[in-house]
Amino acid sequence: MKSFQNKIILFIIIATTFYILFSCSENPHQLTLNIYNNDIEGVVKDTILYATRDTTYFIKSKVSTTTSNRLLLGESYGVTARPIIRYTNFISVPDSVIIDSAKIRLTANGYIAETATPSLTVTVFPVLNLWSSNRDSVWNDYESNIDRSKPLAESELTPSDSGAFFFNFNSDGIDLVNKWYENRDNSNENYGVLFDFASANYLQYIHAITSLKDPELIVFYNLPDDTVNYSDTLYASMDAFIYEGNVPINDDKNYVSSLIIYNSIYEFDIRSLLTVYTNEITLIAAAIQVPVDLDKSLIDSRFGVSSMVTIRLLSNFEDSSVKVDSTIRVWASHSQWASDSSYIETNSGSAREVLAKSIIRPILSEPETSQSLAISFIDLIETSSKITDENDFYSFIAFVKRQDLDQTSKPRLWLSYWVPPSPRL
Repeated sequence: MKSFQNKIILFIIIATTFYILFSCSENPHQLTLNIYNNDIEGVVKDTILYATRDTTYFIKSKVSTTTSNRLLLGESYGVTARPIIRYTNFISVPDSVIIDSAKIRLTANGYIAETATPSLTVTVFPVLNLWSSNRDSVWNDYESNIDRSKPLAESELTPSDSGAFFFNFNSDGIDLVNKWYENRDNSNENYGVLFDFASANYLQYIHAITSLKDPELIVFYNLPDDTVNYSDTLYASMDAFIYEGNVPINDDKNYVSSLIIYNSIYEFDIRSLLTVYTNEITLIAAAIQVPVDLDKSLIDSRFGVSSMVTIRLLSNFEDSSVKVDSTIRVWASHSQWASDSSYIETNSGSAREVLAKSIIRPILSEPETSQSLAISFIDLIETSSKITDENDFYSFIAFVKRQDLDQTSKPRLWLSYWVPPSPRL
């Protein structure tokens, strides 16, 4: 009798330990799945794992914005941005003409602002050295690479979602445009212009050359012995924006951000599954759910969180040289809001299968690898985008850290998996 009681007590201890270990929210049900081309009856279970460690990682490298769909101009939420543009294609302008006037036309593409948004005075200055991206060394100190003694044009901008901004060149500006025209066979003689301002409290988005509303240079000229005034519209041959600043972060939050690149990293005790299930289990789906502090976040309504993803971390959690699995498309979209907007989670459907089978399964099969996942904004312009890529809009998400006392507010990983019918727990 005593031996039987000891067995009962031992069973209760094991069952209790199992429940605490996995914080299970499981309602196992019988299910027939086609596994290895055979219909095998098994049990599907759901488990929630809470993050054991979490942190924010700042990627120090600055990525080029020359492939941007948008240019950023202004200052808001800790970031200052200035567009740079080159116009080198004067093929459509006939030979031996004098350009009488010129203006630049920019097209708005939305804006973000912290407070009320008064007009912004923007001045166009000539660039002094050749550049091919916003990472060139000439932009280490942009002030030393523009000629402030010769402002070319000036305009008052008010925040706009879709309007046009015009910058009419003064005499110095017209002289510079004629110089570009005279050296049209040598594009290296055209260093372009920078759009600068004294102060701002909003960021204006502007269509870039990869869009259908390119930044235009409109030139007006006369032909020799002809009194008719002609015009041509030239499109930018290169553009980008230089930027500086930092996300206004709080130490008690984890962050994911675009432009200024922060990523959130979470470690889960995923391999603890193997200490309970000695036979092979089959992962079906997975979702990482991370609560959000909306008051400390900036989520641009035009772009939202549509390009946020979960990627597998290859380096150890403590390793400052963060390495991720940057295999093309091996990431799970992470842009689905909970019904009450309290947290963001892995998107329903195929994204949860990718997270389970392509990201978490290798963690179970390779015992020496990291058990961490990274959440990042990713640039969907390029199909080979990696975690170090950036977006041409500015957003940051403040995630609640694991120290939060409320169990429902902790970062967590939901797993759904199939367990063979024998042995059955």
